[in-house]
Amino acid sequence: MENTLLFSIIIPTYNRAGFLSIAINSIQKQSYSNWEVLIIDDGSTDNTKEVVSLKSKEDNRIKYFFQNNQERSAARNHGIKIAAGNFICFLDSDDYFLENHLEKINFYILQNIKKSFFFTDFQFSSDQKTTSPHSNKYFKN
Repeated sequence: MENTLLFSIIIPTYNRAGFLSIAINSIQKQSYSNWEVLIIDDGSTDNTKEVVSLKSKEDNRIKYFFQNNQERSAARNHGIKIAAGNFICFLDSDDYFLENHLEKINFYILQNIKKSFFFTDFQFSSDQKTTSPHSNKYFKN
């Protein structure tokens, strides 16, 4: 396996145009650049398509797909079917990645090449307050 993995980041969305730019910007700011973003619009009636269109014009790694509303799981499954990456990452449209997220994952995968599923910690953030990373005692190996 190469040292450069392609990550397919799947973002299911439904009427989240107001949040979507933050999620996409966080991916564009990654220190690791070998990725594609698949925005799966699950039947939005807001200006989601226009928001993604502006982003995809500036970065061809951002791709937009529309489907009739079928809920998040169907949108994620649609993304998996069309993903080109070596690994799939999920990001909700109202969340974001820290700037070195993909770089750290790439490093960890290459150190643990025989594994096929990876789980990362997360933080909650609201009103200028951020929690410590969530510690998960269940996924040790």
